[in-house]
Amino acid sequence: MKKNTLCLLISISLFLTTCKKGEDDPLLSLRTRKARVEGDWMLESATVNLEFINFTQNTRLAENLYLQGPSLVGTEINGTVPYQVSYLFLLSVKFDKKGGFRLKETFSNNVIEASGIWDFDYGLGPDKRKEELTISLTDVSSGSTGSHIFNQFGTTFSYKIKELRNKKMVLKVSALTYSNKNGEEDTMSAEFTFTQ
Repeated sequence: MKKNTLCLLISISLFLTTCKKGEDDPLLSLRTRKARVEGDWMLESATVNLEFINFTQNTRLAENLYLQGPSLVGTEINGTVPYQVSYLFLLSVKFDKKGGFRLKETFSNNVIEASGIWDFDYGLGPDKRKEELTISLTDVSSGSTGSHIFNQFGTTFSYKIKELRNKKMVLKVSALTYSNKNGEEDTMSAEFTFTQ
């Protein structure tokens, strides 16, 4: 009897440790990760840190931004001069169960509406547990990909899933968005919290 109880406890603990995939995921969910990703998501909070080359002024530009109401606000440092900035920022995304994806983002005066496909990145080793989403934009109906944040200024991009619940999803990224032969690089780190 004690042996059966011990086996049962070990089985339950193994099951519970495999249910939690993202660092802030619930310990147990009755819905699959795919079912929890599916749906229409609205941005609730965001932090964005950008560092890039300002070719027109030949300086480095750094922005540390956070969502306050419908705006990304924070500090921008152009060369050595810091100043406060505020950009209108609205973001909604849709993931459907067949792998379709839709994006609408307003950043300052620029709007992008695009669609494409999504899937889990089924990497190797510890990254094979549906902990990352890869999204490819295949159709841009308005705007351009090079001036928007969520798509990391490109057409194919990935996010780590930090937290995935029935009505809440937190995505994070730390990425190199540009580099050249001179060793100049643009980087982006961000965390987006969405709710349904």
